[in-house]
Amino acid sequence: MSDIPPSGVHPYEGPLSSPPLARRGPGTYDRHKTADERRAEQRRMLISAAARVFARDGFAEASVASILAHTNLSRGTFYRHFRDLSDVFLATRQTAADLAFERVTQQVAQEAHPFERVRGALRAFFELIAEEGDLARVFLREAPHYGSQHEKLHRDTIERFATLFRDGLKDARDLGLIEQMPADNMIYALVHGIVGMARHYLDSYNEARASEAVPVLLDLCRRAMA
Repeated sequence: MSDIPPSGVHPYEGPLSSPPLARRGPGTYDRHKTADERRAEQRRMLISAAARVFARDGFAEASVASILAHTNLSRGTFYRHFRDLSDVFLATRQTAADLAFERVTQQVAQEAHPFERVRGALRAFFELIAEEGDLARVFLREAPHYGSQHEKLHRDTIERFATLFRDGLKDARDLGLIEQMPADNMIYALVHGIVGMARHYLDSYNEARASEAVPVLLDLCRRAMA
């Protein structure tokens, strides 16, 4: 039997009032780690928990308490890392954007042929969608209408991917693989189309099947380059 939830059903729809994890008491931290390593671990834990809560409940229904319920950290630890709920929300969205760009650029760097770079970039992006569905939902589903910082993050992320796409097309043109560069409008249309396809799988909670989109989008990119 498939473990993919029915369309529109959230895998985390149970009550968030489940018993919280036990808080760490004084002196119970890992003494083998440096202070910086412990802080980095705490931040990762808080962002991971925040992604789960924001993806399920949205920003409006989330709370610091609901985030801490998914960690063994204290409220004081939370406020040592973030000013408030808005701050951790922005940090979670920034983490998602940075991780996506890092995964894609790492894959692109491994390929020499421009068309294989496109294939690798698409595969890396949709594999990340499948692995980190909640983190992706916070960035792609939570529309950037929570203030100028969020709008800028969204615009900057689109521009980063458009620039990566543009650079690959320039290489393809220089190698004689395409005759001319597509118009910038075409490049942005492709980037937004890729994001839209990702949202399709995330909105239906079928991100485990997101890799199905790769051959479809690869064909679309090839047509745009022709």
